[in-house]
Amino acid sequence: MSAGPVAPNLLRISSLLDESIALALDLRAYLELRSDRPIAASPELAVLTEARELAQLSACLGYCLAWLIAREAVHAGELSRHEAHAPGYRLGGAELHQEGSARAPVPVSAPLAALATRGRRLYERVARLDGQARAADRSRCVVSTAASL
Repeated sequence: MSAGPVAPNLLRISSLLDESIALALDLRAYLELRSDRPIAASPELAVLTEARELAQLSACLGYCLAWLIAREAVHAGELSRHEAHAPGYRLGGAELHQEGSARAPVPVSAPLAALATRGRRLYERVARLDGQARAADRSRCVVSTAASL
């Protein structure tokens, strides 16, 4: 019995969900272990820059987790594909993601920069999947269940 095109997409969603959770745990560890002393020449600006990065990363994670969990709910039969394509279940945060790519006025610590990069890459992958689902909606043609996730 062939799993068809659904299995690779479900594995991808499961993998992205695992990656999101790992990033959230790493972010938590960063918050627990970071020093409260800014390193930059302008401590106030450094604190604000770090707060901005942390807020954007947290929001990015939230959007990714919500989208991925909704897709798992479709697979589990808890949510219909039609419901999952409603605006409330779409991937949010595109405007944040675009703003997040702007250069920070003060460099953040290397560990936070690495976390932010992981978050941006995760969001880009989830956004590609969401784009595929949107394209399938626009064409009103569901090629496979994988395209509708």
